[in-house]
Amino acid sequence: MLFSGGKPACIVFTNSIDDKGISGKAARRATLVAAKEWIGKYGVESMNFFLGNSWDHVQAMKEFGLKAKDAPIAVIHHVHRNPQAKYIMNRKITYSEFTSRRLLRFFSKVQKGKVKRMKGRMSHRYEEL
Repeated sequence: MLFSGGKPACIVFTNSIDDKGISGKAARRATLVAAKEWIGKYGVESMNFFLGNSWDHVQAMKEFGLKAKDAPIAVIHHVHRNPQAKYIMNRKITYSEFTSRRLLRFFSKVQKGKVKRMKGRMSHRYEEL
């Protein structure tokens, strides 16, 4: 279960092919590499991961104020905090820039409290503190 056990959920949305015809395969691979490295360092209890196609999960993206064309993008959702906390990557990046290193940096900044929390359904991204 994505939101079970009190763990935050990392949700990464990618496309099969972006608007320039570039495959999202590398972004999906980067997500899997980052998840494996994160779990290896912090344990399986630290976070749940979900990798989804942005065109198939439009409603989920709307919950974060995103559209399918915003992919590739990662969000972290703490559903068991009161109030719930949502974090979103801070800028639009291309598929070639969407790397496991960039994802791990985002995860670390959220963990250390260096990313502003998203409030409500807002369509803009949040800057790093």
